[in-house]
Amino acid sequence: MKMEHEPKRGPIAWMAKNSVAANILMIVLLGGGLMAALRIKQEWLPSAELDLVRVSVPYPGASPAEVEQSILLAVEEAVRGIDGVKKVTSVANEGSGSINIEVLPSYDVYRVTDDVRNAVDRIRTLPVDAENPRIQAILIKRPVLDVIVAADVPATVLRELAEQVRDRVLQSGGVTQVELSNVRKYEIAIEIPQDKLRELNLTLRDVANIISRNSLELPGGGMKTSSGEILVRIMDRRDLGREFGKIPVVTAPDGTQLLLEDIATIRDSFDESDRFSFYNGKPAVIFTVYRVGKETPLTVEKAVKKTLGELRTTLPDGIELSVWKNRAEYYRERMELLLKNGAIGLVLVFFLLGLFLELRLAFWVMLGIPTSFLGTFIFMGAMD
Repeated sequence: MKMEHEPKRGPIAWMAKNSVAANILMIVLLGGGLMAALRIKQEWLPSAELDLVRVSVPYPGASPAEVEQSILLAVEEAVRGIDGVKKVTSVANEGSGSINIEVLPSYDVYRVTDDVRNAVDRIRTLPVDAENPRIQAILIKRPVLDVIVAADVPATVLRELAEQVRDRVLQSGGVTQVELSNVRKYEIAIEIPQDKLRELNLTLRDVANIISRNSLELPGGGMKTSSGEILVRIMDRRDLGREFGKIPVVTAPDGTQLLLEDIATIRDSFDESDRFSFYNGKPAVIFTVYRVGKETPLTVEKAVKKTLGELRTTLPDGIELSVWKNRAEYYRERMELLLKNGAIGLVLVFFLLGLFLELRLAFWVMLGIPTSFLGTFIFMGAMD
């Protein structure tokens, strides 16, 4: 009795009978996977978010105990009852205090940040000498590299030079976010001798109030006219020391004015700090370049190095521009290691299978490995 074999069924059997369709599918997986791999987000560390809100309150001249009693306890009491707050941790330092607020994973960190800001604004017991609280959600940024600008020049000139280099990097077209780091903030120092204040029967608080009233930028409402509405704004903001020097401190009945520059020493400087940066023995300013959006570490590195190369030809001698902590190199090394290992794996598969099978069959088995990997990128991109 002769038995007839039933035809095999299934996707593999169908592919074996329709080689054209199988080849078309392979080409789609290879081509589509390659395009998806080139468009996929590229970074040297995986993305992560911190569910954390930080409140920082500078209190110049205060001891840690004073910061704790006057600021930290009040802020802790105000934010503990906010929905979404998991844990509150405070640190008291000399001259400042910080409160870290951990947010529950199921809550929106930005909404909790707004609630914390409203709660802190309602506190009326903070010391008068304390500065305004700074409230922000802690985000993890993706730095690519640091750029060092070093020169043996005054601090103000070095800062202006670093800002010019930063602006040129931002204008390169391949960089979106650049921030100065480890730099002192601008400060206008006004020093008035005690005998001058006694002579004029003034206190430092009186002079501070006069300066505040004469350095304003406030909206003043609007005026409706026949041709439309005109917005009124008080624009008397002062940004330089010489501008503050023209503020009248005392005005005599006959209109004679005593200006601030007549009784005070005014200078544009930086805030006091014990942290300084040097590079090769020269004062230095560092700014960090970040990857944002669809930018990749390699494209950011290329844009920065190209801009720095152009600037080196135009800057005077003695100014050094150097790349420091280049994280793009880590990314490049990992990609090279991955591709190298993949190539070695393909060669080993082809060689070992070629010893026991036909070379043609070994080749198609080997080709199935990159086809599978590249095809995976299509689904990875679609599923984020």
